[in-house]
Amino acid sequence: MKKPTNTVIGVCVSVAAVVALGVGCVMPQQQQTTGKPGVEEQKVTERLDRIEKALDRLATRKPASTPKPVSPIDNQQRAILNRLQQTEASLQQIVVLKRLERIEAAVRQQVAGISPAPPAAVTRLPAPAQQAGKPATAVAGTPTPEVAEKPEEPEAPHTFAKVEDPAAKTQEVPTAVQPVAALLKGLGVKEDLINSRSEWCECLEEDHISDIWESARGFVHLDGEKFPALTALPPPPIPPDNKQKLDPKTQFPVMDDPKVQLGKLLFFDGRLSGDNSVSCATCHAPDQGWGLNSAISRGYPGTSHWRNSHTIVNSAYMWKLFWDGSAKALEPQGKSANTGLSGNGKTDMMEERLRQCPDYVQMFKDVFGTEIPLLEDAWRAIAAFERVMVQPDTPFDLYMKGDKSALSESQIRGKQIFEGKAKCIQCHNGPMFNDQKFYNLGLPQEASFLEDPIKEITHRFQYYSKGAAEDIYRNGKIDLGLYFVTKRKGDIGKFRTQTLRYLTYTPPYMHNGTLDSLEDVVEFYNKGGGEDLTLKNFGIANKTRRLDPKKPLNLTEQEKKDLVAFLESLSGDEMLMPLPKLPDPMAYVYKGETYIGLPIPVVSTAANPDEKKEPEKMKWSLVEAPKGATIDSNTGRVVWLNAQPPAESIKANKDIPITIKLKATSVKDPNKVTEQTLLVTVYRSEPPSIETLTGGGGGE
Repeated sequence: MKKPTNTVIGVCVSVAAVVALGVGCVMPQQQQTTGKPGVEEQKVTERLDRIEKALDRLATRKPASTPKPVSPIDNQQRAILNRLQQTEASLQQIVVLKRLERIEAAVRQQVAGISPAPPAAVTRLPAPAQQAGKPATAVAGTPTPEVAEKPEEPEAPHTFAKVEDPAAKTQEVPTAVQPVAALLKGLGVKEDLINSRSEWCECLEEDHISDIWESARGFVHLDGEKFPALTALPPPPIPPDNKQKLDPKTQFPVMDDPKVQLGKLLFFDGRLSGDNSVSCATCHAPDQGWGLNSAISRGYPGTSHWRNSHTIVNSAYMWKLFWDGSAKALEPQGKSANTGLSGNGKTDMMEERLRQCPDYVQMFKDVFGTEIPLLEDAWRAIAAFERVMVQPDTPFDLYMKGDKSALSESQIRGKQIFEGKAKCIQCHNGPMFNDQKFYNLGLPQEASFLEDPIKEITHRFQYYSKGAAEDIYRNGKIDLGLYFVTKRKGDIGKFRTQTLRYLTYTPPYMHNGTLDSLEDVVEFYNKGGGEDLTLKNFGIANKTRRLDPKKPLNLTEQEKKDLVAFLESLSGDEMLMPLPKLPDPMAYVYKGETYIGLPIPVVSTAANPDEKKEPEKMKWSLVEAPKGATIDSNTGRVVWLNAQPPAESIKANKDIPITIKLKATSVKDPNKVTEQTLLVTVYRSEPPSIETLTGGGGGE
């Protein structure tokens, strides 16, 4: 590695000096004293010593000697190697600087109230523990002495501190006050992975995740690496800006919470979509594992989705949502889904629908204190409901909590295979059985992708709308996955590791639903994955090295059965609930106007989770409606031309709602009938003129 430039070393030392100044360990040269530092000062001083030793080693490290080139080809290779070494040195310098910046911020947080002085006029007192013969302290503008390579001292253990904003009413979540590298090392992350600043390393810096990983308590060692041990689910993290009611004993969120109850209604309500025809439950049906048992999820009417639908169960623990990790919390995830391809909702229209419903107006006021519903609060309420949808009482969780009878002998053997021969724990680890990293597994293409023109059109639109480069757009025939977020070609075809919890009820599996059963999944991994479609289509070989058809797992038939049995232990009882009664969709029109109403989407409550099926089709009809109203039998759309107020409204001299009753009949099972009610109020007055709305002003 090349020796860092003097400029970079000077900057590093300057940052270190500024840190020292923040704790009173730096003085002007003319005012230097020999007083004994305090305990905190000594800790910071010793810490700076360790930093400077690392910088010294970095500055004096010499590249290994290489033979002289003997041919033009060798010269070209040597030039490339030199460029790589220069790049490596630059990246290492950047890493050191960023670590120093984090250390400075941490120290300033511990010792506040002292402003830094210019680094050029200061020098640091020697540490009390420094012994003769140790390298001298580097000062800005002074060359760093050559020293021998020594093992780096271990960093201070990772700690957490509560940070409070005096202006805020709620306390912030735990925040790391030490460099994130210490946390990553504690989790067994390789040094080169830490320095690469990968997606996984970045997500581990998220403050509210720290406690979850801290609760893992131990690691599993496999093939020279260590991975967070499997453990029972802890209580889910609750963001400080969306507090909810917790059980005082378990600290898990509870359903008996007005915010959660509001979120439950909104989850099933089609008002939060473009044409009022889809809701969250349309793609996350309770009887289909709170996902969908079709390979590809549903889309907005006239479109199709292009990926498999996730379950919402245990999603409270995820900090990388969607298959490409594009949402970092449940609140923005809900907003993205309802305003994107799935819901196609427009903010002002969805918000107005909520404000037109008296029941919602009152509930939002009770929960959030607002006079009218705000759409951002709707996403918070839905997220609060989803954080209740966790399952900490699976057979596996009970076993880990001490009930050794919770797992069968086959499942216990399967757990050992999971952590050993099958190597599942390399990616599926920790309490969520998920490292939230991204991989290309070599999955086959989903058949309908190549056959259904609607899916193809929708998928191509994703290329365009998400800013894919033209060469990628022209050649792309596969889902680009993480590339849509990072725009790095090396991320094409990579998808986030999916949790294994509640998977009994969520077939088919993988991002495109190409594996129908757990047996299929185990066999796929046993064979070392499949063909690298990224390499085939783009010439980029980025399939994970952990899957290689040349190195199959060679699991026996009994081992496969035991492994499937263990996977089934990660699901408890099916989490079903009756559909809530939604607030009446009140609507208002003026006399003579056209009324258009749409029913709430019908969600099936009885389905075989092992079946891969398409959305259920319904036929709609009118049961009770005013004269002149019609209904679309396929969508349930009600149209009433020239709407008129009822006679009783005119007689009573007040506006009275009109009831429209609808009936939905299953095409597959005519005995399955669902009824809904729409309410519309027809004002007795004519629509106001533009002059009335604008104040009646005329032109000059």
